[in-house]
Amino acid sequence: MKKFLTMLLAIALCFSAVACGSSDGDKGNKTVITVTNYNGGVGTEWLNQAAARFMEENADKSYEEGKVGVFVDIEGTQENRLGGIKTSGYNIFFFERHYDVRTLAQADSLLDITDVLTDSSSADGSIESRIDEAYRPLLKGADGKYYGLPHVTYSPGVSYDKDLFDKYNLYIAAPEETNVENFSRYGGLRLIKNSDGKKSCGLDGVYGTDDDGLPTTLQEFVALCGKMKQYSIKPFIWTGMYKDYPNLLNVAFWASLAGYDQMRANYEFDGEIEIIDGYMSENLIPGINYIKKPITKKVNLTAETGYLVYQEAARYYATAMQEIIYKEGFYSNSCTTGTVSHTDAQGNFIFSGESNNEEIAFLVDGSYWYNEAEEKGNHLSDWQSLPQNRDKVRNIRWMGLPASVDTPIAENNGVKATFIDCGASYCVVNGNIKGKTAVVEACKDFLKFLYSENELNEFSKSTGLKKALVNYTVKDDAKSGLSEFYKSAINNIEGGKLVYQIADNPTCIKNSLSLLNLSYQTPIYRFTMDGKAYINYFTAFEETNGSATTEKLLSITNVTQDAWLSQYYVAE
Repeated sequence: MKKFLTMLLAIALCFSAVACGSSDGDKGNKTVITVTNYNGGVGTEWLNQAAARFMEENADKSYEEGKVGVFVDIEGTQENRLGGIKTSGYNIFFFERHYDVRTLAQADSLLDITDVLTDSSSADGSIESRIDEAYRPLLKGADGKYYGLPHVTYSPGVSYDKDLFDKYNLYIAAPEETNVENFSRYGGLRLIKNSDGKKSCGLDGVYGTDDDGLPTTLQEFVALCGKMKQYSIKPFIWTGMYKDYPNLLNVAFWASLAGYDQMRANYEFDGEIEIIDGYMSENLIPGINYIKKPITKKVNLTAETGYLVYQEAARYYATAMQEIIYKEGFYSNSCTTGTVSHTDAQGNFIFSGESNNEEIAFLVDGSYWYNEAEEKGNHLSDWQSLPQNRDKVRNIRWMGLPASVDTPIAENNGVKATFIDCGASYCVVNGNIKGKTAVVEACKDFLKFLYSENELNEFSKSTGLKKALVNYTVKDDAKSGLSEFYKSAINNIEGGKLVYQIADNPTCIKNSLSLLNLSYQTPIYRFTMDGKAYINYFTAFEETNGSATTEKLLSITNVTQDAWLSQYYVAE
C-alpha cells in the first residue's frame, strides 16, 4: 500500500512539474518570472503550454549574469490578485472584470509596456498595428503610454444541440420548399419534413452555410420553441443555482436585436438608437396577448442623454423573450432548481435524451462553457464512454440569434450576427519590477511571444476562443483539432460582428465596469419589486406567478434622467 501511495505521489509531482513546462528545481539557474492567471472559463492549460514553448525557445538566452534561460512560474486562480498589486510578488497578471487598465495606470501600479506594443521588428508587425485604433486608448494611461494588453473575449448566448435539430428536422424551410411540416401557433412556421428538404438561408442570406434553417426573427424563434414543446423537448436550460445566469440570455438577445451599430452607440454615445415611445394594442408575437408591440422612435444618443439606452426597443424585446420562456413553459425544471450548478446544467445538456433524460435544445451560458464542461465535469468524456456513443462525436454548435422581431432574412439580403464581449479581460505587468532589468526584459519578451501571430493561433487552438481586440484570423490548421462547438463559435465571431463594451470617453470609462458592463451582475438586473430583491428578470416572472410583466420590470430598472446626470454622466 505504501509503495502504491508513493507511486501516486510521484506521478502527481511529475504532473505538476510538466504543467508549467519545467520543474521548480531549475529555478535557481534561470531568470524567474511569475504569472497569475484568472482560470475561470478558459483555464490555465493554454498558458502552461505557451510558457513551455517560450522557455524552450529561450533556453540558451541569458537575462542576467550567472543564469541561462527563463522559468515561467504560473498560478491559476479565481481570486482577485490585483488588490495588493504594489506589494505582490507576481510580475504578470491576466484578469477579468476587476479593474480597467487606465485606473491601475493612474495609481502608478503598472509597468510601461509601450515598447512591447510598438515593436515592429517581427514579421507579424507590431501588436499595436493589429488593434483597432479606436480601442488603443483603453490600453493606455493618461500619459498616452501603453500599460495593458487585451486578453480573452467571450460572449453570452445560446448553444444549440445540432444532433437534436437533425433528429427532429428542426430547421426552417426555404420559401420554395414544398415538403414541409407546418406549425400554426405563434404566427406559424414551416419546417423541413426530412433531411433532404431545402433549409432557409439563415442570417447570412446565403444558402449552403452553417446557419441555414436557423431562426432569423424573434417570431420564428418563439414558434420554433413552440414546436419543440410539441415534441416534449425542453427548449432552454441554464443553472438554477446561480441566479444571475438568465441575464446572459437577456444580454445576448439585446445585442442581436439591436445590431452592432446601435450597441456601439451605447458606449460611444454617438449614433442613432431606437427607443420605446408607447405601446400598441397589437401583440408582439401572434397568439401571445401579454406582450404588446411598442411604438418606437429613433433618437441621436449623446453622453448627456445616455439614460435613453435603457429605453431601447431591443432591451424590451430581449426581456419579453424571457417572459415568454417562462409563461409558455419553454424551459427545463433545472432552470429553477437551486441545486443545479452551471456544470450540472452543461452535463444535462450534453446528455440530452440519453437514458431517458429530457431532451433539451438550447443551453444558456458563456461561449467558454465547453472547456468548463470537460475540465470540471468530464461530461464530454463521460458521454463518449457510453457504448452507443463510442464512435460518435457530440455535435453542439454556437448560435447566432435573431436580428429582428418579424422580418425574415431573404436570400442575398443577409446580416452579420451581432455578439457582445463580456470578458472585460486584460494582461498587465506589475509596476513594482521597475529597476529589475532582467525580470522586466523577460516579462516583455514573454508578452511579445504570447501576442505573436503563431501564439495567438495556439491560444485559439487550445481554448476555442479568441484574444480580444487583436485582429487575427484563426488558421485552418488551428481550427482542425477543435470541437464542432468551438469551430462554430470562432466562425460565428469571425463572420459576425463583436461589440466590445468599452469606448474612449469619460462617461463610458467611469461606468465600464458597472452600469454599462452588461453581464451576469449588471446593476439593471438587480432590483427590488414589491418589497423583494431580485438579481434577474426570469425569477421575478417565476416567483410572482407571472404577475410581473416586461413593461413593469423595465419601468423599475430604467435609469432616470436625474440619476444619469447625477451619478453616471461625466461632462467633457
